[in-house]
Amino acid sequence: MCPYESRASTGDPIPSGNKHCISSPRLLPDSTNTLPLNAQTPKHHIYPEALLGLDPLFLLNVRLFIADILALRRYPQLPDILFYGNHPIRNVEIMGVIRAVDRSSSRVIYTIDDSSGTIPCAYWQNTSASLKLGTMVSVVGRPGQWQDQPQITIYEISPITDPNTEIMRWLEIISLKKDVYNRPFFLSPAIYKKAIAALEADSDNNDTKDDFDFDTLKPSEVNEFAFQKAIIKHLKENDVTDFPYSIIRSSPEMNRCAGKVLLYQYETATPDPQRVSGLFERTIHKLVKEGFLIVKDKDSDVYEVVDNKRNIGPAVLEVIREAEKGFDCEAGEGDPAL
Repeated sequence: MCPYESRASTGDPIPSGNKHCISSPRLLPDSTNTLPLNAQTPKHHIYPEALLGLDPLFLLNVRLFIADILALRRYPQLPDILFYGNHPIRNVEIMGVIRAVDRSSSRVIYTIDDSSGTIPCAYWQNTSASLKLGTMVSVVGRPGQWQDQPQITIYEISPITDPNTEIMRWLEIISLKKDVYNRPFFLSPAIYKKAIAALEADSDNNDTKDDFDFDTLKPSEVNEFAFQKAIIKHLKENDVTDFPYSIIRSSPEMNRCAGKVLLYQYETATPDPQRVSGLFERTIHKLVKEGFLIVKDKDSDVYEVVDNKRNIGPAVLEVIREAEKGFDCEAGEGDPAL
């Protein structure tokens, strides 16, 4: 029997040398559990998308075995988010050996093996040198699919020189699964009600206009502020959640808008690439400063779009503060250990 499968009943798999052994314990919810929330939350209940940001794992780099990542579930209602149990997982961190390297002009794909399974990891950076076969590496990235196959989009990859690090990582993951991951994400009725109320109030106050059209603006209205709105609309219409700066900078539509801004606001009929790049950089900086974007990876120049459905932000903090004032963990109000 595969060592990974032999420990399925305990929920603490250890990677084995059998590369075909990629099954994992059945820790994930049934699709029938994606029901509207009520006061008695099922063990594997999937919360509404707007509340997923309350799970501490949602914005963390969750350390998992590759076999666990291959077993993450996706639900039709939430196609962009993977789940471990009822925990929403957006970013993961793995450690393993490079078994294959596929290099092109725009990206490098490393196939990583941690002895529980293998997974391709795409690094969309045109670097001059790639890591060698057999190198032990740590990878941080976002799990997803490419051509219907599991893949991780790399945000950060670094070599590991100490062989003991891998063993320590195995033990750490086993401990995390036992003490954190295998415990369901739970919101007390009190926090749930306050969170929903805060979200509804935020929705009522949202002044973002869906009918904004950069191309219909008068010349006097074409300026950097309009360019900011054009970028936000472009990202949302294309369902972009995170992106490298190079993607938005190379967008033909956004470059056309930038050209109009430089023409009408700065009277530059034939702007040079440097001025266009300056406009993009100023605009992205302002969007970060105003809270529309988050710097996800400073070194790789990767940004994340702030969405109230995913990033509740100040509303979450206010909900927790208010709940803590009168929350005494009475019977039926939640587990004080969670």
